[in-house]
Amino acid sequence: MAARDRSAEELKSAGRADEAAEVKKLRRPSIVAWAVNAASRERPEDVMALREAGRDLRRAQRKALSGGGGEDLRRATDDRRALIQTLTEAGVDAIGARGAAHRDAIAETLDAASVDDELGERLSAGILERETRPMAGFGAIEGFEVLQGGGSDEDEGAAEEDPAEVRRGRAREAREAAQRAVAAERVADKARRRADELREKATAAVTAAREAESDAKRLSDEAKTERKRADRAGKAAESTR
Repeated sequence: MAARDRSAEELKSAGRADEAAEVKKLRRPSIVAWAVNAASRERPEDVMALREAGRDLRRAQRKALSGGGGEDLRRATDDRRALIQTLTEAGVDAIGARGAAHRDAIAETLDAASVDDELGERLSAGILERETRPMAGFGAIEGFEVLQGGGSDEDEGAAEEDPAEVRRGRAREAREAAQRAVAAERVADKARRRADELREKATAAVTAAREAESDAKRLSDEAKTERKRADRAGKAAESTR
């Protein structure tokens, strides 16, 4: 923000008041947006791969709605999930010690940017201002159309009897399956992140317990030493009477 203000002042001094006003309007990003931007600038190749994975996912979803492309859908989903996880970790690391508290919001912002072209452009440029959440269900699919093919021989036989009904049934089943897959993916990701957080806390608790045990042993040894000194002092006092 300090650099923004300096740039605005320099433009204003150079007689470029309109440009200075535009620069001055630039908003301070939220902590989550800042972390995502930092991850984007650190790992631009992964951002490009994430956007491509998002495009692959949309194509696979459209194909799945016509009754085919199940393997493509699974592969695109797995690829996108892995890239979101990699960039999420980079965003968490950029924040530092408190980054884990923003893990879910970072992942959701990357999720949304992977299937939204406008957000994707801002992600690539590293200029997101606010975190966002992905659209539910099949909201990521653009220009949907039912594609021909992709069914089994049995399905084709049914299609010959009533092709329009078969296509509608396939589309409905694929849509429901994909919605369940997307929901399951997000629940699994949250569970995985929660497990990571609990693992970190458990590791910290074990370390603290070991330190406490070590302190307790040290204090116990010191107490024994002091007791021996007290006993010797008592005996010495008795012998001088």
